[in-house]
Amino acid sequence: MSQRVKRVVGGAVAALALTLVGGAVWAAVGHGSRRPPTPVMPQPSPVVATYASTVGKIAPAADLPAAVRAALNGLDRGDFVKVSFDKPPAFDNRPGWWMYATVKGTSTSKGEYLSAVWEAELAQGGVADRLAGGKSNLADVIVGSSIWVDTGGGHKPEVLGGGAGDVAAGQIFGSQASDESDASIRKRVKMTLRAYGLRPKRVRVLHPLGPAVYATATVNDPTILRGKWTALGISLDANAAYEGIYLEIDKPDGTPLVRASHAYRTGSSSVWFAPGYDELLGINHGGPVRN
Repeated sequence: MSQRVKRVVGGAVAALALTLVGGAVWAAVGHGSRRPPTPVMPQPSPVVATYASTVGKIAPAADLPAAVRAALNGLDRGDFVKVSFDKPPAFDNRPGWWMYATVKGTSTSKGEYLSAVWEAELAQGGVADRLAGGKSNLADVIVGSSIWVDTGGGHKPEVLGGGAGDVAAGQIFGSQASDESDASIRKRVKMTLRAYGLRPKRVRVLHPLGPAVYATATVNDPTILRGKWTALGISLDANAAYEGIYLEIDKPDGTPLVRASHAYRTGSSSVWFAPGYDELLGINHGGPVRN
């Protein structure tokens, strides 16, 4: 099977070194998952994840429309077909908002849709934190989401993302706390990619709230990355510098090798890898490495 996707929604998840299984797999865990409810019974308090070393006060938005505008203005508006907020679906009766988003994707295979879904997740987190008020868990603000991918050509959009993990409100990630410039972030990311033998193609900085990094790169000889996936992820996002990161690695001819994303404010991680590249890169099968 050529496509291998793992998606995790929850509090304690890894940025780039994710828990994986073979085949096209969906997994969701945590207070804000999209899993239909089981019979009502007392639930333990959720473990709320804190990734950033600084937790403070996020400037609130005046209302929901203002929060949505602010988040989308820092993203690729052209990637969003539609974004709306309403009450949760019938299977989820918790109070709070549910995000319904449709994003553009070139394909639903080989992870080609992951970057668009990632931007929707960034938007969700940016909106939630601007509306958090006195709530300490962002999954109590936006309790979940459904993200459709529209590839055009008359194809019916597919739900390929969504959820909400238990994540602490008010986190100020490293590059935001230090007020690092976009130019400095791009330079640092490119230097890191080159240090691992990768050739940067495109590095962009998005601002759903604080900085998030989108990076693509090529590698002539993938074997130079043998066993280095976890180290690469930690080097790129040392000490949770960004509120989200997307990394795409291809061969020079464009053959996709891996696509991976993490959106901290929703606790969402996804990865796609070409057959055999989980073993080559050392993509973690045993569990998350960063809480």
